[in-house]
Amino acid sequence: MIPHLLTKQSAAIINITSGLALVPKQSAPIYCSSKSGLHIASKALGWQLEHTPIKVFEIIPPLVDTSMTQGRGKDKI
Repeated sequence: MIPHLLTKQSAAIINITSGLALVPKQSAPIYCSSKSGLHIASKALGWQLEHTPIKVFEIIPPLVDTSMTQGRGKDKI
């Protein structure tokens, strides 16, 4: 995909991670480690593409109302 994006005047890669990439939850090690890997990959890709028209964004949404967050916090999205 990167060769295709390099042909554009501007382009973006957007990765959605989680706060659990930075502060893992003991009961979800695989989920947290996969989000952590995507977090680091996003940073590395951003550095590799910093002199190209491709921008790399990582979105870490606020607490989302899912079964994993049951009983935690309020005002979840």
